[in-house]
Amino acid sequence: MNLKRNLEDLRVSKVMLGLIDEYAAGGLDFVECYDDVESAREEYNARHGDEVKLFLLQPHRKRINLLVLSKNVGDYDWNNEIPEEGFTGGVDTGEVEWVKILSNILKEEYGWQSYADEETAGLLEIKATRVVSPEEGRALLKGVQESQRRYFNRADYEVYLAECGLDEDNEGGEQLRHSKKMSRRDDEINIRETKMSFSEALDKLENLQGIEGFRVEMKKIISLHENLKKAGKEWEIRKYCPYHYIFVTEEESFNMEDALQVMSSIFYHLGIIERQAYKYSEPFIFSPRRDFEEMGSGILSFTFTGGDEERFPGKRRKLEDIAEIMAGRNDKTVIVIKISSDDKETLQQIEQIMVKNFVPYRSLYFKELTVEELMKMCCYKLEELGIECSTHAGKLRDVIAILKQKEKIEGMHLVNRVVNSVLTENLEQQVEKPNEAYRTDNSSASLAPVFDEVVEKALEKLKNSVESGKDEKNESNPYTELENMVGLAGVKNRVKELVSYFIMEKRKKEAGVEISNVGMHMRFAGNPGTGKTTVARIIARILKEEGILKQGHLVEVGREGLVGAYVGHTALKTEAAIKRARGGVLFIDEAYALQVDSKIDFGHEAVSTLVKYMEEYRDELVVILAGYPREMETMMNMNPGLCDRVPHKIEFPNYSGEELLQIFHYLLGKDYRITSKAEEEIRMLLDESGNNAGNNFSNGRFVRNLVERLKLKQSKRLFSQRNVDNEVEKKELFTIKTSDVRDAAKDEDIACYLQSAVNKIGF
Repeated sequence: MNLKRNLEDLRVSKVMLGLIDEYAAGGLDFVECYDDVESAREEYNARHGDEVKLFLLQPHRKRINLLVLSKNVGDYDWNNEIPEEGFTGGVDTGEVEWVKILSNILKEEYGWQSYADEETAGLLEIKATRVVSPEEGRALLKGVQESQRRYFNRADYEVYLAECGLDEDNEGGEQLRHSKKMSRRDDEINIRETKMSFSEALDKLENLQGIEGFRVEMKKIISLHENLKKAGKEWEIRKYCPYHYIFVTEEESFNMEDALQVMSSIFYHLGIIERQAYKYSEPFIFSPRRDFEEMGSGILSFTFTGGDEERFPGKRRKLEDIAEIMAGRNDKTVIVIKISSDDKETLQQIEQIMVKNFVPYRSLYFKELTVEELMKMCCYKLEELGIECSTHAGKLRDVIAILKQKEKIEGMHLVNRVVNSVLTENLEQQVEKPNEAYRTDNSSASLAPVFDEVVEKALEKLKNSVESGKDEKNESNPYTELENMVGLAGVKNRVKELVSYFIMEKRKKEAGVEISNVGMHMRFAGNPGTGKTTVARIIARILKEEGILKQGHLVEVGREGLVGAYVGHTALKTEAAIKRARGGVLFIDEAYALQVDSKIDFGHEAVSTLVKYMEEYRDELVVILAGYPREMETMMNMNPGLCDRVPHKIEFPNYSGEELLQIFHYLLGKDYRITSKAEEEIRMLLDESGNNAGNNFSNGRFVRNLVERLKLKQSKRLFSQRNVDNEVEKKELFTIKTSDVRDAAKDEDIACYLQSAVNKIGF
């Protein structure tokens, strides 16, 4: 077969780019910076793609892999031997020029100046290249889809096929028409179809709660369409409607799904968009321009979470990209930007950019749902499933009020909690009464159990679970609970001292006296199992009772709850944890794990975010950092800003042998009895383990582990001693003997703390 081609004199090359100054990269990872490279590539193609067009392949940590399509380079005989990778000859001036242009875009638009070579001021250079056939280029692009779909751009892939005159499936291929629609399959890019009639959309609009402004807006647009229809101009509705929107929401769990469904359906039936479809887009992960092109027609929604330029260096550029798209008044797509009402900084940025770009848009404000609105939404969602609950409105209202007040659940999270509880109870009823599970009436299946009973039981269980949790937490006065903790005399005194200080500072402030700027944030230093989490929970309750904190709840997280997987993700996760803890205590266990001495680790981003909000929410949030003593000191010394904002330190010592014995009896329970000899050996075991305690000793956790091992050894002994009737005397079921202690002490995770105790107590 003759493979000699002359399609616009094309040449395809596989190119590997890297930094000119490899050492300037430091922790630069091209995989982590993929979004910057992709956006810069799109800008290059938009401005200079007539001569040289770039297509991204799967990235490498230290290399940018590209297919470069060069035009007007003369005929090339594909039967000739293709050079091996590493051959850099034949790279014409055009190809060198595109490297310079791409470098300048990254430096000027995305802040990569610091990675440039000091002598030449250049950024990128070609590390290796080889010429490939168009078919091999197609295979390379398809390989990205099969191995790492995230990096596959269907629209670019089809542009490549069209430029090379290839077909996706046929090896020989035919020239593709450039008018072919270039978009990935809907299921690949998460486009959701609505498929509602106009009347169904209107019914749903009336039943949605907490969206009065949105409801009025939709009715205004419907009225505008009717008036234009009377004038015979209904097809010109987009000329009269500033159809892009900013949704400002008070609740993080705002019911965006239903709002977009209704909007896409109404706009479709009015002729504003060409199909009933919508899509959520994450602007910090994927390119807004690519999402816009792939959407085709429908509602495209972008969600922005708070963060300044230091933590989201590309945020303003993303906003400007979206504003430019909106300013183009595309006649197929409506864009919705969702933002929290708390994030006034980003909201102000968006509004400024919209004004600068003359973008026609409307702002809609969505308030927090009231108990009554949440109740109606729960009923509506259940009725959609065929479950009638109007007769239980009073009890439903009580349950929602408890969930909203006590567990701080809001919006659709609360609605889903109630609906899931009812569905779970309904499933239980099906299991209990299998013959009554379903019946068929008029050839249509309907749920058979009496839903009055199902809803009644579900709401009762949900209410009891919330209230029982509340009772467990508040069964005693927090001051009393602190005093009843085993040992920790120094910790108790320090807690009382700090609480007294916070209370008096609050009184002074209320009296109009200027007070110090010392915050309430603390650091707990101690080995595992020394009561740090319990003390933190007690402090939260004390501060609530004293009126220092509004809610007094504890949110416990570790490194994995704060540090994200890509640039910008960490700030989002950390802000979410702070928001959950606001009004209470954020307890960060093993906090020193955030301070990793590496430029490619995102722990420092979590610390920076914490420092910012520690100051901003100093009167409504207490952050407690906890961990091993030495590691915590190292962490504080590495970050002076953190040290200034966490001034209060509480040291948690290891428990003594006597204190460990008290914990042992508490955990074992009152039903068990211990023989005198076993008691003596347990005391000696705990004394010795306490004396040998080092940095790895787990204190209370060690005791809990010992208790569980004793119960296992006792059960094994009793099973081997049972009589012919497989019976065991009742008193023996709750008796711990010397042999049980000795057997437990032989287990490796117990014995490692004993050392010299082995000979002393005969193990």
